[in-house]
Amino acid sequence: MNVFCLPFAGGNQYSYLDYKKIEPDSLNFIFIELPGRSRRIREKLLTNVYDIAEDVFDQIKNNLKTPYAIYGHSMGSILGYLITQKIVQENLNQPKHLFFSGATAPSLRDKHIIKHDLPRKEFFEKIRTLGGSPEEVLNNDALMNIFEPILRSDFKAVATYKYKQSSLLNIPITVMIGKDENITKIDAMAWGKETQAPIEVIEFTGNHFFIYNHQKEVVKIIENKLIKYEKQYSLS
Repeated sequence: MNVFCLPFAGGNQYSYLDYKKIEPDSLNFIFIELPGRSRRIREKLLTNVYDIAEDVFDQIKNNLKTPYAIYGHSMGSILGYLITQKIVQENLNQPKHLFFSGATAPSLRDKHIIKHDLPRKEFFEKIRTLGGSPEEVLNNDALMNIFEPILRSDFKAVATYKYKQSSLLNIPITVMIGKDENITKIDAMAWGKETQAPIEVIEFTGNHFFIYNHQKEVVKIIENKLIKYEKQYSLS
């Protein structure tokens, strides 16, 4: 089953590359690229989550006929939610399951927002506190000159996001959070306000980027949740 993977702020199509190395036969991780980075580096960066979600929707809309799921971390979770709303509005085949990590529910203020217009030194200190960025990258001026505008654009997009209540989804949601990040189980359970289907919250040890220390566990959770749909599809 295809699993569309949406990057976090500052991320790109390579952010989940290690998932591909351990993906089971039943899954096919598809890494989405956003404008202004990696192979799309020459394109304009977008600073509005609705515009970014529209861009991603255009990338995947012709590949939704077979069963699929959506996974997003942090900013990618908000994108996944907005894209799913768009899919429902367009009356297209809906995802079988939504997997979100490192993110509060869209109705709550994101607790990982970093002011996009902070002075450079302070901005990168905030980035450092989130984890996930190697020190050799943070201390490399040439690399940070590349990543800084991407990070600032993405954090501006998240900071200016205005929640709009939509009709309830009917898709199960699995939310994964780190015990040491600034998200409580109550924050995560608030995703339940967006769906009529079951929701599950799973805690891992670690900070906001616990997904890198628990890659096998995250992939296994996705596999176990989707295996029943794969069996149903193969029998149909």
